[in-house]
Amino acid sequence: MKYEEFIDYIKEHLISYFEPGTSIIVHRVLKNNNTELDGISVLKKNQTISPTLYLNDYYEEYMGGSSLEELLDNLYSNFLHPHTAFSFSISEFKNFNLMKDKIVYRLVNYEQNQPLLKNIPYQQFLDLAIVYYILLYSDQQGNACIMVRNEHLDIWDIKPELLHQYATYNTPILLPAKIRHMDELIYSFLDTTIEEEQELLQSLPSSSIPMYVFTNQSNLNGASVLLYKDVIWDFACSQNENFYIIPSSIHELILVPANGILSKASLEFMVNDVNQKEVSPMERLSNHVYFYDRFTQTITV
Repeated sequence: MKYEEFIDYIKEHLISYFEPGTSIIVHRVLKNNNTELDGISVLKKNQTISPTLYLNDYYEEYMGGSSLEELLDNLYSNFLHPHTAFSFSISEFKNFNLMKDKIVYRLVNYEQNQPLLKNIPYQQFLDLAIVYYILLYSDQQGNACIMVRNEHLDIWDIKPELLHQYATYNTPILLPAKIRHMDELIYSFLDTTIEEEQELLQSLPSSSIPMYVFTNQSNLNGASVLLYKDVIWDFACSQNENFYIIPSSIHELILVPANGILSKASLEFMVNDVNQKEVSPMERLSNHVYFYDRFTQTITV
């Protein structure tokens, strides 16, 4: 079945899972790095807004051998999941006082998102752009959010500066940072007991190039922790090191001590190679490596 036929089939058959009066809408969505995806939304009777799931991944599952019945069941279950089956009121959304404590930011690539940035408020940061969302729900399985667009500022009658102030305050609270040693992260995926994991970690040879994974608690869009100034400074001081910051993806960063063992040029070569071979275009953040100076508390390209 071709992709277009697959979309038509899903749209035609998914509606039978819902009560009469429900509408199934398929629409093209502009996502990160100028990537377009086909979203599907379910509007129940008297409902004016719906979460969006993306059919591109479901088609890949179909091509990989999943049956259409399995995919329809999966779609239905996902529309019932808390990160999609949340209650939402347009009248509440129009009230800035009800939304202000849910405003968070993300980091995206500045050059690769020019079409998107024309329609949304943002601040440029190095070769990146800070963009803003209303966070309705978040856990390690997913999140529900609404991108803040220029027209929303008009509805709320606020300036972009106020939007940024709330995001700067809210994001570290709603999406706290976490830093883990790379070895610890690797062994956390193994099927071991806590005691066995500790023995494995203790048996590891000490590395002259320790690496740390820097993200948020949900592991989603965690590269935004780059803007958590106090967290980076506290960690750098605790390690008595300056750091190179490797943009692994939009979801996480890797911290490498700038102790002279690895050069910035070699790290940038690695980032470019990994981005091209391993990271999906929609999840790439940057080909540049950043330098954090704990003495001046600055990040530079």
